[in-house]
Amino acid sequence: MKYLSFDIECSDGGKGAICTFGYVIADESFNIVEKRDIVINPEYRFYLVGRRKRPDIQLSYTEEEFKNAPNFPHVYDNIKGLLENPDNCILGYAISNDADFIRKDCVRYNLPCIDFKYFDLQRIVKSTSEEKNELSLENACINHGIDINVELHKSDNDAYLTFQLFKVMVSESKLNALEYLEKYPNCKASLNNYRNRVCDSNNSKKSFIIPNPKGKYNCITNSSINKLFFVRFCRYAYPKNPRSENKPLKGMKICVSDKYERNHFKEMIHFIQFVTELGGHYTYKSSEADIYLTYEDIQGKGRLKYLHKETTILPLNDFLMQYGSSIYEIEKKSPKDIIYLLNDKYSVGSY
Repeated sequence: MKYLSFDIECSDGGKGAICTFGYVIADESFNIVEKRDIVINPEYRFYLVGRRKRPDIQLSYTEEEFKNAPNFPHVYDNIKGLLENPDNCILGYAISNDADFIRKDCVRYNLPCIDFKYFDLQRIVKSTSEEKNELSLENACINHGIDINVELHKSDNDAYLTFQLFKVMVSESKLNALEYLEKYPNCKASLNNYRNRVCDSNNSKKSFIIPNPKGKYNCITNSSINKLFFVRFCRYAYPKNPRSENKPLKGMKICVSDKYERNHFKEMIHFIQFVTELGGHYTYKSSEADIYLTYEDIQGKGRLKYLHKETTILPLNDFLMQYGSSIYEIEKKSPKDIIYLLNDKYSVGSY
């Protein structure tokens, strides 16, 4: 058996547009036999600096280097071979996020899911630490006396630190590696058939959202089939021409009044695609919004309560007209066929 530790960086910090896949492979004696960083063209925006309430991330390569690299389908077979090799024991730190990035890009490029089992060391650290908040890989290494002498946020280096952390934790436990992993069943998980399953402390599975077909046709209500479609479409809406640089809303998050969103499911699907084509990203969290679009809002109520002071506030129709459309144009469109989103491979997040 060999140990494979891997880490992923995305061009926008998590949408699922993978730009590096770094890994290390070690033998049973914990000797590293391979270390590599695979650079990938994410074919998507770079949005890693200036994000509200999120730290800036500096990647190890230039945007030009990423754009000249092969895209995910070209490296898919290589990554699949590494992760599906039965001789490899897969490790990572907060690796459930990385598994979800792989799932998203498999969906994005219509590729078969890469199925593999893995162990998440962050869950072990959380189980054994007195810290209430989740520790970063850097802090976990420092707490275990590991020297941070490599460039962080470089995927192969982060994979290397993850393996060093694993080696130290196993050594401290006085158990062999497999006995140590078996001691923490909540660190086991798997990506299988587009489902990223993470076990809880009782080794059970988190429940998948169950759609309610009784939801009103054009309303977005909790537990309704429309809500499921809406959330999934928000996650998987991509521009038809991702390479275009001339996008006026590039890197911006747009939120619409809940007064409109809640009662205009069909229209919101078209609106989200409209925003995406302009380079923006739709969010239903007004606290994240760079632009908030009002529609019969009452001051101090609804989503208006959660805006930050830098948010630009515009009437919905004025925004649409600014970019060549209108509420009328959006509302006269026929319903968009998104029945494909019922497939479990479009499930949102880990569960």
